[in-house]
Amino acid sequence: MKNRLAFYLLGLSPILLAFFVWDLDLGSNSQPNDPLSNRLVPDAIVINPSMSQYNLYGKVEQRIEGAQLLSFNTEDRLEITEPNFIFAESSGEQWDIYARHGNFFQDLNLFQLEGEVKMIRLAEDLPLSLSTSSMNIDLDDRTLLTRSSILIESPGHRISGNGFRADLNNNRFEIIGNVAARHDSI
Repeated sequence: MKNRLAFYLLGLSPILLAFFVWDLDLGSNSQPNDPLSNRLVPDAIVINPSMSQYNLYGKVEQRIEGAQLLSFNTEDRLEITEPNFIFAESSGEQWDIYARHGNFFQDLNLFQLEGEVKMIRLAEDLPLSLSTSSMNIDLDDRTLLTRSSILIESPGHRISGNGFRADLNNNRFEIIGNVAARHDSI
């Protein structure tokens, strides 16, 4: 747990440095009747952010990338455009999770993904893809949760339902309700 905290603090240090260097006070120039004056202005902007966490053997355990990161100190959140998460399993297989948009809440160590969320397991024996509209990722526990409808596909199999929970540490997955499955015959 301490290693993960140190990893996140180390990975966020360029962003924290940007906070101290850029003391933006863009709201003071707005006019009282200006409709844009109510718009939240980011404290920092990072293009193509990337942060990796390694295990004791020097292999990537998880990686987080994006097209753009906006920091909002007043809301204690980071907004990421086109976030991409890579979680490696001890077996060497990995999960890739993509979305159009995401928010990271530092105090919870939680990502909220929205917009065409796609989760892909790259495995030779059983590749798998999951599609949904939103998903929460708890980085401390490496757990995933969505209450949205989901579609899981693998060669010869198609499962749909409402809601999904996953524990990537224990390789446990659960569809919460309204499960429908189709399996092609061999």
